[in-house]
Amino acid sequence: MTTLPPFHRSPVIPKVLNPYSLLPLALAARGGRVDEYEVQQLVAAGLTLLQRSAPLVRTLSGKRAAIFLPTSPQFFVALAACEGRGAVLINPLTAPLEISYQLTDARVGAVFTNSVLAAKLPDAFPRVILDDGVQSARVSIDGATREVDLGSHHGLSIEGDTEVDGSDDEAVIVYTSMSERPSAVVVSHKTLLTDARSTLAAVGNTHHDRVLALLPFSQLFGFTVAAIAPLLCGASVLTMPHVDPTRSLELIAAGEITEVVGEPAVFEALVAAMKARGTRGGLGALRTSICSGAQVSAVLQNQWYDATGTVLRHGYDLTEAGADLSAAQHPPTITIL
Repeated sequence: MTTLPPFHRSPVIPKVLNPYSLLPLALAARGGRVDEYEVQQLVAAGLTLLQRSAPLVRTLSGKRAAIFLPTSPQFFVALAACEGRGAVLINPLTAPLEISYQLTDARVGAVFTNSVLAAKLPDAFPRVILDDGVQSARVSIDGATREVDLGSHHGLSIEGDTEVDGSDDEAVIVYTSMSERPSAVVVSHKTLLTDARSTLAAVGNTHHDRVLALLPFSQLFGFTVAAIAPLLCGASVLTMPHVDPTRSLELIAAGEITEVVGEPAVFEALVAAMKARGTRGGLGALRTSICSGAQVSAVLQNQWYDATGTVLRHGYDLTEAGADLSAAQHPPTITIL
């Protein structure tokens, strides 16, 4: 088995990193929201967790962390608690055997997860259970379980230049199944921030946007397009741990959503729900629809346009690289280059 090298920080010569060069702090600085939480509140909770759990800090020393969570606000608490150490993003649908392989291959010290998904982890593997929003966390290491209070953190207040280059250090690691054996793709803070800024330019997000994220954040496309990009401009992101087409349609029809990002099966379910309700010819404030995760048929694109009046953009997702958008195609396609 070929394993990743140990976690390390890239510069040989010591340097002082601008806070904005690290993904969690860059996101916290722009005033965006995930569901009912300010991103600053989520990041502050993650940093508080590290400050108040010495066993967790010791367990992560010299090792990577893993995030094994559904699309949710807790994902950003975990991201901040990973402290830019190369968080392994594990899809909630991953099988236990593959999870064990990724944890071993990436030399993971602890996993941020919830009580439901934790059942898929190897027995006694160090874990942090994030069930209670930003109020508390349950840290289980070496047979001991400790409750850590996160509710009294003081938040963050960061001011400065938000357009600085990202750090070249590891930000996240995603395993791709393009080869016979899944292999790790290491992505830096700089790559994620650069890709997100390119997405902002291509999609035209503003701080007024409300993005419905129906792709898992464990996928780079979903993480970049449905989370990082809108949050970098102070927009709001709405999440669903389990996609609910009926609830999604209610939010869109009520004018709560300006952009929706999902996979073809989600849009097919939304089209079916709209037909059942007799909805047609535009929905509230919706102006951007982006689909990725599988091939999008021309039939689905036409159905979506007829039902909503918006073009269903097709995103091509290649894990080993970053997002770009080709506006020359019709409909335009967000492509990973």
